[in-house]
Amino acid sequence: QFGSPLATVRHATRLRRERKLATSTLAFVTGLDWCPPQALTLLVRDVVVLVNTTDQAVALPEHASVLLSSQQLDQKDGLLQVPPTTTTWLDAATVR
Repeated sequence: QFGSPLATVRHATRLRRERKLATSTLAFVTGLDWCPPQALTLLVRDVVVLVNTTDQAVALPEHASVLLSSQQLDQKDGLLQVPPTTTTWLDAATVR
C-alpha cells in the first residue's frame, strides 16, 4: 500500500498503465454513505480515487481493496482509515 515516494510513484505509474487510466474518462462521485461530502471522490475506469481533504480520517468500507495510498493507512474497529491530506486509489468493484 505505502512505501517511499519513489516506490509510490512507480506503483502509480504501473497501475495507470495496466488499467489504462490515462485514456479513460473521469467522473466525480457523490452520495457514498462511507465518504463525507467534503472529500473529493473520482471514478476513473475501474478505480475510485479518494482525496481526503477533510481534517478527519475517512473509514473505508469493510471489503475495500486499496491499490495505492500516498500515506500509510491506519486501522480502527477493523476498518482501514484514510488520514487527512491523503490520496488513496481503490478497486471500484470493492466499494459502493
